[in-house]
This record gives sequence, structure tokens and C-alpha cells, in this order.
Amino acid sequence: YIKTDNEVTFRTKKFLKLDEEELNEAISQEQFYEDYKRIVEIYNPVILTWGGSDLKELNIFYEQHNFKPIKAEYVDLSNLIKRHYGLKEEISLFNALRIFTGTSASQAHHALTDASATKEVFDNFKKIINSGTVVDLKQVIKDLKEKDKQSQNETKEEKSENVAL
Repeated sequence: YIKTDNEVTFRTKKFLKLDEEELNEAISQEQFYEDYKRIVEIYNPVILTWGGSDLKELNIFYEQHNFKPIKAEYVDLSNLIKRHYGLKEEISLFNALRIFTGTSASQAHHALTDASATKEVFDNFKKIINSGTVVDLKQVIKDLKEKDKQSQNETKEEKSENVAL
């Protein structure tokens, strides 16, 4: 975690499931910047994001703290998948995880969990592309929506039966 200039509210701590110890162990903003800069200089990584908000927040961070932006290559994986499959809208990270890995998980608003999910989606997307497998993602999404709808209807029916008992 990175220390903030502002006090972290109880609501934010609860939402992010943070405790005081984690906040106390957070690194300074300057330390984050120097660590990030060093990693980019040494490894020249391609940095995957899911959506544009990560990069937007990083640019706000630079501006707020008068840090020189660190030049790196960023790839928005959600937009890449959207364009590759000709989708009208981007899909959520955890829907993509479900589609590309079969893993059902709910969003936890936890950076490490999101980063791990993004990597899993990337690894599986890359595997599909490299194998030459053709996937009709529009149909896969349609099938999953129908499956979810059926599951919701079954849950409603079960609740109705329990009430009738």
C-alpha cells in the first residue's frame, strides 16, 4: 500500500478491507515513485492494465506530487480483447476471468487480486491467439448470460418453494 496525504475513512477501510497495521506499513509516495521508476528502468516492462482508470490515476499521481511521468509501455487488455473480438463494449475483468479460465470470482477491490486476475486473462488470451484457435467470444458471452439468467430463475423458484413450505 501507498501512504496517502489524507486520512483514510472508516468507510474506505471497510470497503477495501484494510486494517490499521496495513496502513501503518504502507510506503511513502516518494518511495513508490522511486521503486516504480527503478523497475521500469531495469526491466523495461510492458504493463498490462484492465481499463483506462489505472493509467489515469497514475497520471493524476504524477501531477499531484510534481513527479516527472515515467515512460513505460502500457497495454489496456480489456480494450485489446474488445477490439480483437469486435465487441461493442468492454467486458469486466471478472467476466473475462470467467470466460478465459472458467474461474468464477467476484470483484474484491484488491489490487493484487485484480493484478492476478489480469495476468490469468492475459495468459489464456495469449494461449488462444498463439494456438490459432478461433473463439466466438460474442457467442460465449451470450451463452454465459443465458446460463446466468437460468441460474437466477432457479434461485427465485427455490426461494418461492421455501416460502410455500
